[in-house]
Amino acid sequence: MSSKMKHTISCKSVDTMVIFSPINESRESSPISCTSQLFQTQPVTRSPDLIAQQRISNYLTTRRTIEMTLKEMLFTTPSPLLDAYATLMNGISVNHHLVTVLLNFFASRGKVVQLIEYFSKNEVSSTNRCNPLFRGNTSFIRIYSLYLRTFCAEFISSTSVQLLKDFEGVESIDDAMILENFSALLLENSDKIPTHLKIILRSIYNYVLSIRGADDARNAFVTLLFLRYLYTPFMKNVQILKLLQKANIDIFLLKKYEMSFPLAQFRRAVDVLFTQCIKEPLENGSILLNPTLQGTSFKEMFETLKFEMSRISNVYRGDFNDVFSLIKGKVACQESTESIKSVEELNVWTQTRIENAQNRNSELKRQIEYLK
Repeated sequence: MSSKMKHTISCKSVDTMVIFSPINESRESSPISCTSQLFQTQPVTRSPDLIAQQRISNYLTTRRTIEMTLKEMLFTTPSPLLDAYATLMNGISVNHHLVTVLLNFFASRGKVVQLIEYFSKNEVSSTNRCNPLFRGNTSFIRIYSLYLRTFCAEFISSTSVQLLKDFEGVESIDDAMILENFSALLLENSDKIPTHLKIILRSIYNYVLSIRGADDARNAFVTLLFLRYLYTPFMKNVQILKLLQKANIDIFLLKKYEMSFPLAQFRRAVDVLFTQCIKEPLENGSILLNPTLQGTSFKEMFETLKFEMSRISNVYRGDFNDVFSLIKGKVACQESTESIKSVEELNVWTQTRIENAQNRNSELKRQIEYLK
């Protein structure tokens, strides 16, 4: 090949720029030499700023894709990845970091209610009908207990913790006084039950009701609100714990005329809390959402899945290649790109809750008018 042919069109790289040169109109110029002058190339040097911007853009695109894919895997119902993760949380010896990471990931995105509902339904479905619900160290109990300690401290501090303070240092405690004081504290502070806890209790109650009937649904409510929540501080005082546990049984076994006055008061307090949580229209309360923690919670979840990949793969139901492809790379912690989208999703969810409450209010008004 001639040397002139070597100078024909050569655009091998994206870093080249085409420069149009004046055409030599000499009759002696060959077509090849004319073409050579028309299409000459020279390298273009990109600035460091442009290169950095491109790298950041590629990184954010990759991170956005990974985070959105992870959310889809965990938020979809049913979720094989969430089921496998829950299996790691069962049993006596569990790394509590697993529970914390999972709760933070969902709570920071306004999805903690859906998380607990998902776990509770799985537990109800997998528990033998002859066995009581929500007992033992299950994945649901672990996530529910951490949720209560993290987001529901005000109500228990104003009731159970306050009762312990009232009787602190008292050597002989009268059982009737304990029931009366605790009942009064429950009624006085019932407005401090968080709306999101009411939503959870109502959802679980209705699900158990549809699967196992009214008695089991009521027992599930008492277990979750009292045994798993309000009675936990009484581990420090066995007398109060045993008294209240027995009271919870007696108020369902005895007729009202068979009850003592303190026990009847306690029954009334339980009924009021049951009505507020299960029957009455829900008020608009605070929603768990923290966009500022979404970046950190994403990184913690990603690193946890990466560390537990082997154990998760052993119990994963489905094609684990999807999960493996997601977590095989390294992702640094950046500010979450999903904050705006999460807020938009939460707005839709909140609006739905408001509409449901309005419909419920309208239904109650129609029932009242009918009874008149």
